[in-house]
Amino acid sequence: MSITVGAVATSGASFGAGLGLIGLNNLRCTGTELMLSECSSDPTLGCSHLNDIGVQCLQRMGEKSY
Repeated sequence: MSITVGAVATSGASFGAGLGLIGLNNLRCTGTELMLSECSSDPTLGCSHLNDIGVQCLQRMGEKSY
């Protein structure tokens, strides 16, 4: 079993461009937020899904998860 030990942000729609409304633009977080909605951001006017970001979880194998 593996556990998540961190994450890496990706950019440039590395997992493919999304569809629909864009929720956040130029997200600025300090690291103390519990949710992305607590970060500062700009209006989404003129945004493109070519700038979509993703998150890749990092896992450590072989540790028990309780």
